[in-house]
Amino acid sequence: MAKDANVTALFLEFSQRKLLQHYWPRLRASVETLTDEQVWWRPNQASNSIGNLVLHLNGNVRQWLVDSFEAREDNRDRPAEFAAQDGLSAAELLDQLSATMDEAAQVLEKLTEKDLVAWYRIQGYHVSGLPGSGALRHALRTDCVYFEVPRRKRSWLLSGVG
Repeated sequence: MAKDANVTALFLEFSQRKLLQHYWPRLRASVETLTDEQVWWRPNQASNSIGNLVLHLNGNVRQWLVDSFEAREDNRDRPAEFAAQDGLSAAELLDQLSATMDEAAQVLEKLTEKDLVAWYRIQGYHVSGLPGSGALRHALRTDCVYFEVPRRKRSWLLSGVG
């Protein structure tokens, strides 16, 4: 059993490091230099802005990691994350996501093996807490968003926005 607990601790430490020391600082650094116009710019109406991606990431981490493991009510409005075209400044978006990341850090600090093998109902899916099929995997797999923001930043630089 001690070996299992050690694997659990290593997994949670890896997850926390990946989310909070790798992905989040990279995204924050990419967004904090942008103007509000640049944050909400879309190359076309079928595309999402960086602001939409930040809202979506905040929703994912809150729903799949914070609210699920804390057994909180799910109040996420996912369609609104993509429908938004302005409203929050770049600083406000980052403040909102920073608060969610702080909560995620607190959750990751106290998760146990029991939490990881438990089952949760999230977005209509019945998932375990473990990666591969679960809540933590979903929160971490949003890494594509963390890498999409710097790519979008390059895109608007090339287009001459701002």
